[in-house]
Amino acid sequence: MVLSSRDLIDSINAEEERRYVESYRFMEEQKIKKALAPAQWEEFKQTLEDSVRKTGAVSPVIISFESDYPDEAVLRNQRNGRIARLIYNPDVPCVQYQTPTKSGTYTFRLNTGGTILQFMDGARPKLTGELAYDIIRTILH
Repeated sequence: MVLSSRDLIDSINAEEERRYVESYRFMEEQKIKKALAPAQWEEFKQTLEDSVRKTGAVSPVIISFESDYPDEAVLRNQRNGRIARLIYNPDVPCVQYQTPTKSGTYTFRLNTGGTILQFMDGARPKLTGELAYDIIRTILH
């Protein structure tokens, strides 16, 4: 099959338009994430603090929750000294975590309507309560 000059130009133009649309979609999604992520981070910190309080009410293990800086939270097992550190990066936005057993990044994903931000643990969406449970579990033993 031989492509004419017009076919080649149309193909190039179509590819350029696809790239532009994808770039525009990415930039719009980033704007929405950056607008919604701070509230999601605050909700996550509140969930962590509530989970620490609930764990202390039913367990002999005392875990402290510290948030001396707006973009950081530290959970510390007072019995064995194990800590989990979470740092919110507003530029990306994402939450980086480091625990005694693992480290990584929780990213954000918009729902299909583009209105609600979800935390992602790898390829899986997770609720803040699930993430809090995972983090606390890593410092218990």
